[in-house]
Amino acid sequence: MLLSKFKAENDPLLYGLYVVYDSGAQDQISEKQCPLMVRLRLGPSEDIAKLYIMEKSDARAAQISAEVAEWIKFSLTELELFCKKYEEEEKKEVEKVIQRYLPLKDLVWEQLHALEAQHGTPNGTKPVYVETDV
Repeated sequence: MLLSKFKAENDPLLYGLYVVYDSGAQDQISEKQCPLMVRLRLGPSEDIAKLYIMEKSDARAAQISAEVAEWIKFSLTELELFCKKYEEEEKKEVEKVIQRYLPLKDLVWEQLHALEAQHGTPNGTKPVYVETDV
């Protein structure tokens, strides 16, 4: 019923209902078990465990790595904030690298202009290189 609700077009036998615990461990709910009873036994708090529909693997369900399991407990809003913070830090690091190599860039351009002034350009043509803002 859940697969038809979410309009899954693949074979329903490819999917299973899993309990994913906050520790990252997961158990497949067998076809004999009632999902409602499983949820009742787990308790009302989704902080401890959540139910997910996932694709079945050939033998057993693939275990969720501990790194991924740590992030499952966060809401989408919290995850978006983490991503935003990461992007801000990344921009700062990029700016640091640019500032670090800016003096070297200027030195290279000075050397190119000095060589051009000393030796000129071949056949009196304009130089091929172009200065950039970055």
